[in-house]
Amino acid sequence: MWIGIIKSIFPNAKFVHCEREPKDNCLSIYKNLFDGDINWSYKTDTIIKYYKNYKKVMSYWIKDYASSIYTVKYENLISNSESNIKKLLEFCDIKFEQNCIEFYKNKRPIKTVSINQARQPIYKSSLNSNQNFEKYLSYFFNQLN
Repeated sequence: MWIGIIKSIFPNAKFVHCEREPKDNCLSIYKNLFDGDINWSYKTDTIIKYYKNYKKVMSYWIKDYASSIYTVKYENLISNSESNIKKLLEFCDIKFEQNCIEFYKNKRPIKTVSINQARQPIYKSSLNSNQNFEKYLSYFFNQLN
């Protein structure tokens, strides 16, 4: 949302855009309890609106700042972590270190809804997680296309 303002202040700024399969992404939002004023995340209709707005906004910024935005697909990052992490770091002009792959060994405090997941190696169980809920949330999922 703030890419244009950031680019006007920091013309050399780079952005990392991580895309995830829409059904898995929106299901994750729906089933988690977030801190703060994120009430839109508790209703499927508002999640759909936010998701569609996100797609429009990112499409706009990618059109204007394609060379400054690195898009990585979540599923590719999970399936082929090291290769995708190296490409991402190259885009950011950051040297690869083994800690980038072994991030879960870092003991510094972190604040995220997925703190337990951030403390373990990359795992694949979140891929296609929507399939377990398809029969219950098909109306929700069908609106994400």
